[in-house]
Order: sequence, then C-alpha cells, then structure tokens
Amino acid sequence: MALTQAAHRKVVRPALVLGLLLAPGAAAADPDLRKLQEREPPAFGEIWRLGDPTPRSGGFDAQGVTLLSHIPLNQFTGVARAMGNDCWGYTAPSGREYAIMGLEGGFGYVEITDPTNPQILATIPGPSSVWRDVKVVGHYAYGVSEGGSGIQVMDLSNIDNGQVTLVRNWTSGGYSTTHNIIAGDDDGSLWICGANIGNGGLINIDITNPTLPALNGGWTQMYVHDAQVVVWDRGDLAGRRLAFCAAGFNFGFSETGLRIVDVTNPSSPQVISTVFYPGARYAHQVWLSEDRRYLYLNDELDVGDTSETTTTRIFNVDDPANAFYVGTFTSGLPAVAHNLYTRDGLIFQANYRSGLRVFDKLDPENPVEIAYLDTYPGTIAPEFNGAWSNYPFFPSGTVIVSDIERGLFVARVDAEPRAVAIRALGTPPALVPPAGGAELTAAVFVRSESNPVVSVDLMVDAGSGFQPAPAFLDADGHWTAQTPPAACDTTVRAYFRAEVADGRTAVYPAGAPDQALEFTVADAAVEVFADDFSTDQGWTVGAPDDDATTGIWVRANPVGTSVGGVQVQPQ
Repeated sequence: MALTQAAHRKVVRPALVLGLLLAPGAAAADPDLRKLQEREPPAFGEIWRLGDPTPRSGGFDAQGVTLLSHIPLNQFTGVARAMGNDCWGYTAPSGREYAIMGLEGGFGYVEITDPTNPQILATIPGPSSVWRDVKVVGHYAYGVSEGGSGIQVMDLSNIDNGQVTLVRNWTSGGYSTTHNIIAGDDDGSLWICGANIGNGGLINIDITNPTLPALNGGWTQMYVHDAQVVVWDRGDLAGRRLAFCAAGFNFGFSETGLRIVDVTNPSSPQVISTVFYPGARYAHQVWLSEDRRYLYLNDELDVGDTSETTTTRIFNVDDPANAFYVGTFTSGLPAVAHNLYTRDGLIFQANYRSGLRVFDKLDPENPVEIAYLDTYPGTIAPEFNGAWSNYPFFPSGTVIVSDIERGLFVARVDAEPRAVAIRALGTPPALVPPAGGAELTAAVFVRSESNPVVSVDLMVDAGSGFQPAPAFLDADGHWTAQTPPAACDTTVRAYFRAEVADGRTAVYPAGAPDQALEFTVADAAVEVFADDFSTDQGWTVGAPDDDATTGIWVRANPVGTSVGGVQVQPQ
C-alpha cells in the first residue's frame, strides 16, 4: 500500500489555516484549536517533595491519593517548556523507574525510583508543538509531535547512568507530523495515527531495525485519533493483531466512534466491527480492560454539548466481531475527559480540569470513583487546561500525571479497592403479586477468590422495615431471590445486599437503603380510561351550571389555533 501526502484537513493544525478549511462552526468545536485558544501561562516554581515544609501540596485537592513529588515545567531546562502534554514511563532492566514528560519543545526524562526524590536526567529537544506523544519499545523511546521531525528515536540503554541519546529524527516519503504514537501491547509493534500521510489513519512503523524505522502500510480509511493494538487471545480471532481505534469525528467530516480493525497484515487491514454510541462528538482515546472483555472510550467534545458531566462510554468487546455499546459511567463533574488506562481492576483517567480520577471497575459495567488528585486548583469547568495524561504501569505502583500548566506529578494511590460489588440484572418489575414469588436477579463480583461471597439477600420493606429474602446461586452464576407475600395495593421497597467472608458488603442501588427499588403489590394493572386526543371521547365543559368563558375544552389542531382570542400555540 502506498502512503501519500494527505489532503485530510483535520491534521492541519495552525489556527488560521484551520479556520479557513473547516466547515462553518466546526473550528469552534475542534478540540485542538480550543487547546490553542484556551492556553494559560505555566505555573513555574521549585520542585516539591513529600516532607518539604512548603505547603504547596495542600493546593492540590486529593482523596485516596498521596502526592509524592511535583516538578513544574520550568525545571526542565534546554527546551521550550511553556506547556506540558503527554507522558509515558520506562522501567529499566535494573528495576529503576523513569518518567518521560512531553514538553512544548521536547521530552524530559526523570528518574522516579524514589518517587519522593525525583531526579531530572535529560531533556531531548524537538520541534515546538502543543501536541507531543511518546511510547517505549525495548530500550528505545519513540517520540512524535505535530511540529515535525517525524519520529524521534531515543536510546535509553544507558539511562541508569543518566544518559539518554537522540539517535535520529526520522522522516520518510513526505511524512513529518504525527498526533499520537502507539506501541503494540503484545508484540512490540509500533504505529502512528493522526499523521500528515495516509489520511491521518493508523499506520504501521516497521522497527525490525529499531533505530531506523520504515513505513509499512496501515488502515487509512479515515482519521484515527488514538488506538490500542493487541494480539487477540481467544475465539475465532485468536492470534490476530487487532487495533481498537477512536476514529472519525463529527464536526463536518465523518461519524466518530469505535472501529475494530484486523491489522495482522498492515498492508491489507480489515474492519471487523464499527460501534457508534449516543451523544458522540469526538471519540478521543480508548483502552481495554485487563481481561479484554470491555473497552472504555473518552469523548473529548461531549461535555457541555451532549452531556453535562465527564461521561466515559463502555463497550462489550468480548467478541470483537460483534462488539456492542453497553452504557456509561461518570465522575459527576463537568471536566473534559482525555486519557485513561486500566490496571489491577482500576481505571486511571486524566480529565483536564479535574485531574487524575481513579475508578474501581470490579463491576466492569458500573465503575465507581474511589480516589482523585486534582492538578488544576480552582474551577472544574469544561475547558482545555490541566491534566493531559497519566501512566499507571510502573511495577512499584507509582502513578505519574502530566499537566499542561503545572508539569509532572508523581503520586501513589492509597484508596482500597472494593472487595465485592453487586448489580441487579434486567428491568425490575413494576408490579409484584400479593402472594409473592416475583423473581429478581443480581450479578455479584468479588475481587479475590480467597474472599468469597457468604450471603446475598433481597432486602424487602413491605411496611414494617427491611427484612431479608435470601437469594440463591443459579446455573448462570447469578443470584436470584423472590419477593415475599405483601398486602395488595401497597408499595414495596427493596434492595440487594451481598456480603463476603471478611465482612465487607455491597448494595444495589448504591444509595440503599435510602435509595431503593419500588414495586406496587397487585396481580395486574387494569386500564380504566385512555384518550389519545385524536377523537372526541364525549368531553364535557364541566358542571352543568359551568359558565366559564375561558379554559373550556375545545378539540383542535393546537398549532396556530385561537380559542377565546387566545392563541393555543404559536406557529
């Protein structure tokens, strides 16, 4: 497949050109243009370390997270540092850990083996750009930007001695700018997307020679903003290399959503699944759950448009060829979602003005926030400032967060994950019979097989307080309980409660018992009257002596109709 210079206008970043090329109204919605328009001055300062007498750490609200150190942008010398952007990590064969911080003018390398005493080792300069990304394969870091220079190949083999070497800035065949770079999770493959070639699609980079990359085909049907590439491990697609792509966009060109592409042969990619979702504006980034049964997607333009709070989409990808949309979860805040990753049953999500948010996904369809570190003090508005990304994959458990104005944060998550979670399945009945026997079913999730479920109950209040109705494990691995007898025409409240061996419990709904499911006790509901207002059902004005002059029933087409001199509904 030949990769040629793209005519795709989305990858043209300068604000003036972008405004001329996009459809009317599109420029205001473009997140990259908004990043330029909403730039703020960097917050420079000294490096802060846990234990320092200065109170700076108190300026970053946190719960369940300990800030261990903080490196403002001005501490990275030798490169432009008015803005931060992406971050990644590297663990050397020695076990020492390093943070890679994207800067406006290059990359900064920081040893964080002792996360309370970070040491800046090196900076590698690059072209000036708001957008920069980096991934590591073996002992090489591959960095890209929208400022040019193609792929910057950086050798980390001597990083334990404080040395990072720029091997080359590699360009080829007209290729020079890139939005994101992706390392295959299983096979050490390398990919770029949002580049100025191949329609901005997902392009494979051959690194057989790790210091001399080569273009190697790809999926160029449409613009891809970010992706995760894995070798599938089960079913008919076992052994196939799949790319889960946040692709397309809705402001004038193509539909945004999830595309799953078989890229086993980069020169002959095949789309095997396309899934759209409600309220889509700009599919930004995706990441799989550790068991690869679910995928979580960030939309960068929905807040303030199709949603009021940070809304993350959930997809079931257990069978990639038949993937489907499941639902959403939210932090409940109006910040814009950006980048998320999963590890050890948790979701680590960087959202611009609300910082790092950590969710427990024991129930993968109902993640619950358990911790946060807000790196942007002040308002949590849907603007493009604050936390850009995070990296939670260090063996030590250290988590880093990159912030646009405030640089690099090094942290530890202290919050304890849930031991058990429970969720009702299906649609709860509106009516339950007076004799009892209506079945309700729940799914129960435990974090450890060594801490198993000891009881599941449907707690039922039929008028004299909540009493347990035991649930029993069925053949599908779910728990089913039956409602007890209750007086007809009363309201019954109920909730599920599960307990594990160490005594910890979970309830559904989450706010139970204050919030509970409600049912009416009756054998059936009988409709006594219905009127669709399309025919006269024998309406009367009111009482026989009613002499009202206004408000009288009149059957008419409401649009433009006048009754008693009053227009019912304007045209």
